[in-house]
Amino acid sequence: MLLSFGLLSLNSFIFGEDATNKYILKYIEIPFGFGLRWMNIYFTPPFITLILADKVSVKECFIIAAVFIFGYLIGFAFIGYFVWGLQILMGTYPYEECGLTRPKLSFSIFKKTRSQSSDDERAVDLEKGQQQEEEENHGNEHDDLPTVNSSISYNAEDVVLYGDDIDEGLALQEIATNHELSRAITRCSTNQIREEVNINDDKDNNMIDDEQSISTISNENNELKTMQLERCDKFANHIIEWFDFYIYGLLFIIGLPIYFTTSYELPIQLSTAVFLFRVCSLTPPKWRRFLHPILISFALSLLVFYILSLIHNQNFYEMIRHYKTGRTYLYLFDKSKYSILPGAGDFFSSMMDISIASLSLAMYKYRLDLKKYFSSLMPPIILSTFMSFFIYPPLCYHLSISPARSLGFTGRSVTMALGTPLVDALGGSTQLMAVTTIMSGILGVLVGDFLIFNLMRVRKGDFVTRGVTLGVNCGAVSTAHLLNVDSRAAAMSSLSFSLFGTFMVILAAIRPLVHVIQGLVGW
Repeated sequence: MLLSFGLLSLNSFIFGEDATNKYILKYIEIPFGFGLRWMNIYFTPPFITLILADKVSVKECFIIAAVFIFGYLIGFAFIGYFVWGLQILMGTYPYEECGLTRPKLSFSIFKKTRSQSSDDERAVDLEKGQQQEEEENHGNEHDDLPTVNSSISYNAEDVVLYGDDIDEGLALQEIATNHELSRAITRCSTNQIREEVNINDDKDNNMIDDEQSISTISNENNELKTMQLERCDKFANHIIEWFDFYIYGLLFIIGLPIYFTTSYELPIQLSTAVFLFRVCSLTPPKWRRFLHPILISFALSLLVFYILSLIHNQNFYEMIRHYKTGRTYLYLFDKSKYSILPGAGDFFSSMMDISIASLSLAMYKYRLDLKKYFSSLMPPIILSTFMSFFIYPPLCYHLSISPARSLGFTGRSVTMALGTPLVDALGGSTQLMAVTTIMSGILGVLVGDFLIFNLMRVRKGDFVTRGVTLGVNCGAVSTAHLLNVDSRAAAMSSLSFSLFGTFMVILAAIRPLVHVIQGLVGW
């Protein structure tokens, strides 16, 4: 992931961001996006293989749970307040995102003295008084103007026709006669015009009827085409929505004869795990937060595997051992060390490495934020590294937890891709590491926001504190959740858990330190 992020940043620096988006991101976003969408299912193998772990006494089980919860809460409080305080001290706290006003270090806002402010107030009052006087004078000038009565009435009796000459009367009669003749001519021409208009109206009506019939036919054709397109869209949406179920249901059917004839479990285990995970993901979001698909799907998968082993007369534990043989893509062709073919768990582990590398996309997108807040990231990560490496093992050992499980607690919040080589180098329990890591991530999804925003009173706009706290304490599972709710916090979380895990692996590679830690647990 860090290598991918570094290469993308270097390419953007040399060739520009536009060239990087056009020639690199355009092609890697599709496979990286696929890895991120399916990221949660890649964490199910440790739960499937948990039944192969050594038995734990009830007392030790409760002690492990108590240490886990106590360390989880302490880690949240320590890292959250540490990052919050560092941001304020270094002046990088995102006040604007939190809806706060950035405080001034100087008292420049109090430059005006009381006398100056009082003089300003007097000047404002004088201006207001002058404006009021001008308005009053302006109104009085208008009052002195005379009013004009615009209501003028006319009576019919006041209109008188003058003229006593008889010739004027004769002229009026001639005018009336001519007027009647013109009216008669006008009636005839009007009737002819009406007949012509009626004929034209009939023609127009016929044309309109033809056009209406044509438009009706075209509308019916459009409706048929629309209905056909709607059917095609519904069918396409149905195929897209249920494509995974069809593919993995078909793979399950194909895997049945392969399993019962050759005893090879990968096709049937892979199809069962993916199919059940997709079914569990269909629950409503408010229920999915508590009924996490990882927890529900792994239990249902174990039930299906148990039924299949009974039908095939195969040992159930042998089937689970074949679920994860360790033959991942790194050792796919190493038949001398890994003679058994890979199982579904090996496939998921290989895909998990790809999904972890895919988180570099969010880091690259918000690389300016990472650069700005890098000084607030490093001190908490370094302190958390030394605390997890040197405090967890002796504390667990003195609380009566076995040495192997005490060493396994060092990877409590390290992502599995880095936690597995870490715990292997220390000689600890990888099963305990895997379970605590995934449970940390699931709890981060369930109660992480409640702890940060409600109990710790961190502002919701403080994406730096949120991202670093969840990244160091909850790893990749919570980071995958942050990608859907807060991309900037997801970028901080990605860098935090990757640096935290890298530092832990570096410490585990120093053999003298490994001997010291093993000596602290009685080895």
